[in-house]
Amino acid sequence: MKFLIILVLLFQTVFADEIVKPHRKFQTSGIVLDFRFFKNKIYAGTDAGTVDIFDLKTGKMEKQIKMKPLPDFYSGTIPAKVYSVSLFQDLMLILSEAKYGGRELSLYQNGKLKHILTTRSPIKKVKLINDVICIYATLGNELVLYDLYNNREIYHVQINSSTFSDFAIQGDLIAMASESGEISLRNFWTGEEVQVLKGENLDNVYKVDFKNHIIAGSGQDRRLSIYNLKNNSHFHVLTDFLIYSVGLSPDGTLALFPYKQNNDMKLISTKDGSTLKIFTDLTATLNRIIFLNNHTVLTSSDENQIVEWIF
Repeated sequence: MKFLIILVLLFQTVFADEIVKPHRKFQTSGIVLDFRFFKNKIYAGTDAGTVDIFDLKTGKMEKQIKMKPLPDFYSGTIPAKVYSVSLFQDLMLILSEAKYGGRELSLYQNGKLKHILTTRSPIKKVKLINDVICIYATLGNELVLYDLYNNREIYHVQINSSTFSDFAIQGDLIAMASESGEISLRNFWTGEEVQVLKGENLDNVYKVDFKNHIIAGSGQDRRLSIYNLKNNSHFHVLTDFLIYSVGLSPDGTLALFPYKQNNDMKLISTKDGSTLKIFTDLTATLNRIIFLNNHTVLTSSDENQIVEWIF
């Protein structure tokens, strides 16, 4: 009997070591639509028309950028949702809502907002490449390299006929995910296709991440796909629910993604798909996962907060 009790306690202890719970929460002004981590600060774009800037060390919001409100149909105003943010040195590129469902690109530097362009084209994600070049993708799966200094397109290519979902960049390569289930790997300087990754997702790939030659795709088909470009291998992990987001560790050895309807997340090895830890206690659908290192993660969901996890 004593042996059985010791065995049960030992099992509970080992199991507890595999469970990760939230370490800290950052309260935002609205639902987080996108966020970035840069130089020990968190930049969160919200549906309240703000970019909330937090200091990671103190956990406090130190600054808030407010986008100009939009007119509504009743002579009032509504917040201009911030859909995407990107940073390079002291520059921030902000993709926000414009009139009549359009999109607006603005540069923020030294406390000032500078308008870049307004378009009816439904831009979904932007990325600053350097202080004069950005790249963006539209819902219609068009990829555009844009010259911010001269306000002109460098190239504009149609990837395919599928709806765009997400992209991730490593080096000179951009991995583009869409509803087709395929991931198009391209040279972002030219827009030319290098490779098409397929076979692991059969439906819409909601999010994609790209670290150290590893590409991960989170699928509507409940599959988490892993592609290793170094050895040209690939596999997938099947889950119980739609996988709305995924994040890779900086060295590409770890992947974190939601795997159950209750928003629990699973940490796996990208080498063989083995489960390492389970993250619990989230209350809303995940939309972004960012590793700070191999032991610290930030996540955002469809709610007014960003969660820090330490494991």
